[in-house]
Amino acid sequence: MAYWTNSEVLEAVNQEIEAHTAAWVLEEQPIGWDEVRWRKSWSKYEMPADAPILDALALELVQYGLIRRSFVFAHAHEDPTDLVTAVMAWGSGDEDNRGAWRAAEAIGGPVDDVFADVTAALGQGQGAITEAFRALFHNGQARLPRCNVSYGTKVLHFFAYQGQVRPRPLIYDLRVANALARMPSAPYVPHQGSVIRGDQYERYCSWAEAYAEDKKTEPIVVEYALFAVGGRLT
Repeated sequence: MAYWTNSEVLEAVNQEIEAHTAAWVLEEQPIGWDEVRWRKSWSKYEMPADAPILDALALELVQYGLIRRSFVFAHAHEDPTDLVTAVMAWGSGDEDNRGAWRAAEAIGGPVDDVFADVTAALGQGQGAITEAFRALFHNGQARLPRCNVSYGTKVLHFFAYQGQVRPRPLIYDLRVANALARMPSAPYVPHQGSVIRGDQYERYCSWAEAYAEDKKTEPIVVEYALFAVGGRLT
């Protein structure tokens, strides 16, 4: 693995930001999905064979050749279990064969209670993202099984990014963490596998808002740029 200086990471992130628009991230970020493997695993974990969300994912793949962020956003305020399933499908892509297992475990948890608590937190005004993040965890453990920081922030992102809350919630996974840690202006946020506090997560989201404004783009583009560059650092 080649060594990257912080200046090189900064330059690479800025290049990704310049090369992509928010519309591209929403509609064209290349995320695949293995329908056959998912349905096989879905059945293995004794999930219902009649699952409209899987049919919708399959149709999305046929029509667009990928799973768009906009597709997942469209399920933000429908059945929470459908949103969680769509998030797990999008988040695991066609490489991680644990997606269906994660989905089955997560939607077996207190989904309605968690979403009710997240919704209440998002209405609190200042510090809402901190409290929404905290609503996903209890004593450092995910309230939705297998929904760690990487997947928990995906759920929060797709549930609330297109709402009125500021800063807008963004995904914080290993790739994002790798690049964020090398950005000179970024706040300190622990590695995504470590214990992360809600206020630390909110500082990351606030930084991304400000960075996006400076670059005349959207926070979702900054997050994608960190993800893209962070993947080259691992």
